[in-house]
Amino acid sequence: MLGCLSDISYSDKYKNAEFEYRNTISPPKIYNKSIKLDYFLLNMNGEVLAQRISRIDQL
Repeated sequence: MLGCLSDISYSDKYKNAEFEYRNTISPPKIYNKSIKLDYFLLNMNGEVLAQRISRIDQL
């Protein structure tokens, strides 16, 4: 995979989150041309547990 992916950090109680959604419909408001949202980790209630950010300015 191209680019540098940051490490995901989140609470131990969420480490078994079952859902991974890629290319979500609504990008975060902080979106700009140097970063993109790689995916959300969600729990069973659809709450965001962690976001993995991919830096595309290092490709």
